[in-house]
Amino acid sequence: AKRARLPPEPPAGEAGRLAVVVRLPGGQQRLQRAFRASDPVGALYDYVDVHSAEVADQRYRLVSTMPRKAYEDRQQSLGDAGIQNQFVLMVELTAKV
Repeated sequence: AKRARLPPEPPAGEAGRLAVVVRLPGGQQRLQRAFRASDPVGALYDYVDVHSAEVADQRYRLVSTMPRKAYEDRQQSLGDAGIQNQFVLMVELTAKV
């Protein structure tokens, strides 16, 4: 279901295209994908769940480090949340489910 909800990746050069990097716990692995500024924050969570089995079964939130901010409103658009092109987010584990 999460894979089906993922919006298609916008082509390079499209207005509003945001390249986002997500660093997984442990710092060894990272995921990279483009989204549209109009896509919901929830699309980032779906993407992480689909592409990282180690994180999918745990509770986590996506955070930026500079400035430190958690992105937990999954209905908000990426643009409204302040996520910009070349943004780096980290997966912060909160608790086991």
